[in-house]
Amino acid sequence: MAYQYRTVGGTAPITFAVTSGSLPAGLTMSATGLITGTTTTAEHDNAWTVTATDADGNTATLADTAYVLDMLGDPPDADSEEVYSYTLTGTEGTAPYTFALTSGSLPDGLSLATDGEISGTTGTTVADYPFSVTKTDAAGVDTVKNYDIAISAAAITPKFLTTGGNSGPQWSDDGITWTNITSAAIGASDNLRGIAANGDTVIGCSDDNYIFRSLDRGMTWAKIYGDATWRNPQRVAYQNGIWLISSAGYSLTSDDDGDTWTETTFPTNATKLVAANGCFLRFQYLAAGVYRSLDGESWTRVSTFSPLGGGWNGSKFMVVGNNGSNYTSTTGVGWSAGTKPPGMDGNNSLGAAEGQDGYFIVGTWADASPQGLWKTTNNGATWTQVSTLHQTYDSSCSAYGIDIFGSDAGGGSLTCRTSSDGGATWTTVTSPAMYTQQIISLT
Repeated sequence: MAYQYRTVGGTAPITFAVTSGSLPAGLTMSATGLITGTTTTAEHDNAWTVTATDADGNTATLADTAYVLDMLGDPPDADSEEVYSYTLTGTEGTAPYTFALTSGSLPDGLSLATDGEISGTTGTTVADYPFSVTKTDAAGVDTVKNYDIAISAAAITPKFLTTGGNSGPQWSDDGITWTNITSAAIGASDNLRGIAANGDTVIGCSDDNYIFRSLDRGMTWAKIYGDATWRNPQRVAYQNGIWLISSAGYSLTSDDDGDTWTETTFPTNATKLVAANGCFLRFQYLAAGVYRSLDGESWTRVSTFSPLGGGWNGSKFMVVGNNGSNYTSTTGVGWSAGTKPPGMDGNNSLGAAEGQDGYFIVGTWADASPQGLWKTTNNGATWTQVSTLHQTYDSSCSAYGIDIFGSDAGGGSLTCRTSSDGGATWTTVTSPAMYTQQIISLT
């Protein structure tokens, strides 16, 4: 602020001085009577006396008072594309107060209301935004305060990940739009075959014999195990603090999030995994049955059925295979046969089963006839066809009320469908991958 004292009459030069009391903190007065500075403390009815002295020694005094407005608040920084609301306040002066932006600029998408609220949705530009706000009270007295809001790039929190094949993993936050994840650790030849997640930790394996780990939901990766001659790992699962990776005839387990691994043998070449309800299930077509383990190392054969796919719906396991055959179990020990989906006979194998909220979605293998996706809400007693899309490999998942199903005969362009209403309607999804093995949900 700036304020100039003046006199009428007297012999120049005239000097001014504060002879009693004090100016508000942060202000000073020159010998010419000019008050300058920036108030630093809110004060009410601050009083002082100014004495003017002319060249002949004549004096005049003026008792003066002022109050200094305060302005409270420190607007926080924010991420890009974040909904933002923060209100500046104050107590000194005469209400009501008004606030105005008087220099600088707010971040893109934000505005300042006269009541002091800064609100809006931040834009995509990452930068620091310095600005000044003037608060004026009902008596017309104002004060100015400088602020700064820094906008940072928002952290990506994907809801879905896909192995993505040779193009590398991809992420999506809605199941519709997919983005490639660039990773120096995962090379062009590291074709990811399996991925699994526990919280923000994701572990993946490649058919080029390596294991990779991400600590930020798949956005950055590090190679943590294996070499070019290792055992061609195929699938990953997590349960009860144990990570399990399968390869033909072997198991690899870790109880420290991948820092160390233990290798054990497995009696068949089965590599498909389902992990839920405190146990692991392992199986594969023509691999002689379903095996169950609590620790990923010691296995018991629990069924002679050799399924092509399997899943968990929150209360039951289901495994599916040739001619529409399907079986369910609560614990993985003791299996009950379900009814085949309509029209299932001959070469119409079910290649995958995925569950959520008490229902299962099953899909036919690429060369099945008829092809499609079927849904059961009663563990295989009855079925409803929800799509004619065929299902291959394990590229399907269910999460957040969205079901994603992949279609790929084994190397062509990936076609995905997503449904948010249990399969009643479908949206085609264009994924950047040429080939995918698996899609998982991140919870």
